[in-house]
Amino acid sequence: MKTSLLKKLITLITCLAVGYCNAQITGFDSSAYGFEYDTGYEATPGDMGVLYAGGSSTGNIVEAWTQVAGFEQSTDFTHNGSSYSMKANYDSNTAGDLGTVKAKLQTYRSNVNKEGNFDIVTGTYVLSVWFYITGTPSGNAKFTAQKGGSVPANKFNEAANFDLSTVTAGVWTQMQTEITITTADGTEAWSTINISTVPSTDCVIYMDDFTITQGTLSAQKAKDIKFLVYPNPSTNNINITSSEAIQSYKILDILGKTVASQKYNKDAIDISSLTKGVYVLQLASKNGIFSKRIVKK
Repeated sequence: MKTSLLKKLITLITCLAVGYCNAQITGFDSSAYGFEYDTGYEATPGDMGVLYAGGSSTGNIVEAWTQVAGFEQSTDFTHNGSSYSMKANYDSNTAGDLGTVKAKLQTYRSNVNKEGNFDIVTGTYVLSVWFYITGTPSGNAKFTAQKGGSVPANKFNEAANFDLSTVTAGVWTQMQTEITITTADGTEAWSTINISTVPSTDCVIYMDDFTITQGTLSAQKAKDIKFLVYPNPSTNNINITSSEAIQSYKILDILGKTVASQKYNKDAIDISSLTKGVYVLQLASKNGIFSKRIVKK
């Protein structure tokens, strides 16, 4: 697929430009985990779609991986020029609201051509996924790297949990976490992807470009934007100078409660209404969310 090749080329160019990259694991299909494969995809000539376990039927990648119905392949909002993302509708004001259903995928289910399988050894890995949420973000999403089987020494199930209430609505937001694999034989691991806590607010959740790379978050942070927040401490306004475009910001108090949030338009941020104290300023860019401690005098 052209989109698949473009994504891989963009990744390669990025690695060469910055001079490093956390290592992508062997066999990981970035197009599958970007939810790109549709009914026109052919793993082998003539199969036209992703083959389910047993090879009895075909469909898109989301359908093939579905364990608990609810996710769907979507063109509503996509990340980084892709054709599709994956959608879960928890907006009670719209048709198709999932209510209390915890939508879930199991990537092992397309085990004919094994689009969801990858090879993994013991070590530290970074799980990353991009989220776009309309409405009021809430709930939790869970992603795993795992393997079952009859050999205990080769079995593992490591999970990454993402608090969706920290996503800025209407902005593609990257979330990352580290996992450590202590038992693995290096062959055919797989993932589950699910809504582990149903949103308590009306929202629609989009996910795209799930990746697992060998390495640590400290290595990933070399890509972080460089920004200056000043004056800090401040009484009335704070300014931001950044090496890349800031899309939105959020200010949280020491208890984690959001006290201000909106799209960023390059103007000074007015904090005059805040009570004196310490806060966390979260800046959202196309590369994720970055935090800075600020003090209101």
